[in-house]
Amino acid sequence: MKNIPKNKRLEDWILKIVGYTVNSNDDYSDDYRHNVLKYAIAEEIFTKEKAIRHISWLIKLNENKSNMEESVKKWRSDRDYLRGYNEKK
Repeated sequence: MKNIPKNKRLEDWILKIVGYTVNSNDDYSDDYRHNVLKYAIAEEIFTKEKAIRHISWLIKLNENKSNMEESVKKWRSDRDYLRGYNEKK
């Protein structure tokens, strides 16, 4: 874990590996990001609760940075989606 920069977390790397990003260069739709999150939860890569906690952490870390407004907006959308997501469907 010592090779991970202090402003990164293992969860960031896991999310990237499964294809989740809010990067404006990729410009993935809400549906795409939600499907990636659903897949990661269904495959038990991480839990719904862990995803919500991590996305909440990303929001808190970046919500006051003007260059991160769009990312924060997407994270909030994704967090709200996960809060309403029923894993049993």
